[in-house]
Amino acid sequence: MDSFVGGNLGMGVTCRGISGGERRRLSIGSALLKNPAMLVLDEPTSGLDSEMSMVVMATCSSLTLLGHTVVCTIHQPRADIYRLFNEVMYMAKGTLVWRGAPAESVGVFERLAPEDTWSAKNKKWKRLRETETVRAPYP
Repeated sequence: MDSFVGGNLGMGVTCRGISGGERRRLSIGSALLKNPAMLVLDEPTSGLDSEMSMVVMATCSSLTLLGHTVVCTIHQPRADIYRLFNEVMYMAKGTLVWRGAPAESVGVFERLAPEDTWSAKNKKWKRLRETETVRAPYP
């Protein structure tokens, strides 16, 4: 059965529903009521402002300290959110490219493709030549 939050209450009275961000937080909160050992979240920060994104991810991080496993997909997290992760996995075209601690990732990718790095002097990314390939260190 579908239920709606908000809408026309009749006699010209309208009640505001919940926003997308509120819906996302409600969905996560509802899942937490069952006290799961593992929480799997698909882009939990999508559609949230930066402050709410940090609140959601800090909550997820604190859950890991209580013994829960939290697995989530997240694209281009801010640096302060990225530092909350215990372990990260990078995938490309459905294949695992690298897995490890967030603090190790920069050095690993610099060793993989030192030519594909930010040039502070030129203020642009240096790109690999099309003929060059990068071999991932993790099978």
